Amino acid sequence: MRDFYLFLTFDVDQDFSIGADDYYNKSKPIFKGMQEGMPRIMEKLQGTPFSVFLRADYQIQQLYGRYAYVAEKHEDVIDDIKRTGGEINWHIHTYERMGAEWGQIIDENKLVERFEEDYENVRMLENIDANVVRVGECVMNNLLMGKMTQLGVKLDSSALPGRRRFDEAKTFDWSRTTNQMYNPSKTDYQVTDNIHFDLLEVPMTTVQMKASYDEKPIQRYFNMAFHTDILFQEMDNYIANNQYLVTITHPYEILNEGSHSLIGYSIDTFAKNLSELVQRIQLAGKRPIFKRIGDLAYENNFAKLFSK
Repeated sequence: MRDFYLFLTFDVDQDFSIGADDYYNKSKPIFKGMQEGMPRIMEKLQGTPFSVFLRADYQIQQLYGRYAYVAEKHEDVIDDIKRTGGEINWHIHTYERMGAEWGQIIDENKLVERFEEDYENVRMLENIDANVVRVGECVMNNLLMGKMTQLGVKLDSSALPGRRRFDEAKTFDWSRTTNQMYNPSKTDYQVTDNIHFDLLEVPMTTVQMKASYDEKPIQRYFNMAFHTDILFQEMDNYIANNQYLVTITHPYEILNEGSHSLIGYSIDTFAKNLSELVQRIQLAGKRPIFKRIGDLAYENNFAKLFSK
C-alpha cells in the first residue's frame, strides 16, 4: 500500500466580511477566527498533525503596536496548537497605508524591503517560525524569492498553481506552476531548473472545481471549509495520480458567519470533509499519513521524496 501524505494548513488572516464592500477587511483586521475557530478545528483534529500560518507583519505592528500582537492576544490558543500536535509558521501580508486605507505593495523593490524588515522582526518572536512562510494573497516575484533564500527561509508555501490575477483586489501569477513541490529557478520563480534556489516551494494544492456561480470549472485550492459536493468533484482523479495534498483553510470559514455558495461556514462541513478525504484515500488503496508542512523544511530526505 502506497503512502499518501496530508498537510493540513490554516491561515490566520483577518476575518473577512460576507457581503460587505470591503470583503477582505484589509484596513481593520480582527481575528475572531483565531480565538473561536481554531479551538473548534483542533477539537475535530483530535491530535492530528497540522500547520498554522500566523499573521505578524508591518500592518499588525502599525495598528496594534507590536509584531507579536496576534500571538500574544491569543496565547491560550497558541499553547493549545503546540500541545495538540500543531506548528506555528509565518504568514505575512505585505500591505502599506494608502491614505486612510491599506493595500498591497506592488513595486517589487519596496516589496522586498518590506519583507526583509518584517522578517528581521518576526524571526525574533518566540512562537513563530519565520523560516517557514506563506505570503498573503499569493504575492511573489524573482527578487522576493531570492531575498527569502538569502535571509534563510527554508520553505515557502505561497504558490497557487494554475492561477493568475491582476486586478484592483489581487496581483499574482502562478500560471506556470504545478502542484508538485520544487526548488524555484533563479530566473523564474514559478518553475524549477538546474540553477535554482535552495528554498523549497510547497504549493497549495489546486484542483478543478465548479461552484454554482462559475461558468466553467476553475483551479481552486483545496479548502476544507468548502461545500463537500464542490470540493470533491475531481478529487478521486487527483488522489489516484499524486502522493500528497496541501490543504488550506481560514479558521473563520468554519464559524457560522452566513451563507455562501462555495464556503460552508460550518465546523460540521469541515469535519465531514476530513472524514470524506480519508475515506477516499483509503478507497484508492493508499495509506493516509498526516504531516506538518514544516517537516518538509527540516527533514531533508522526506522533502526529496516530492521535489524531484
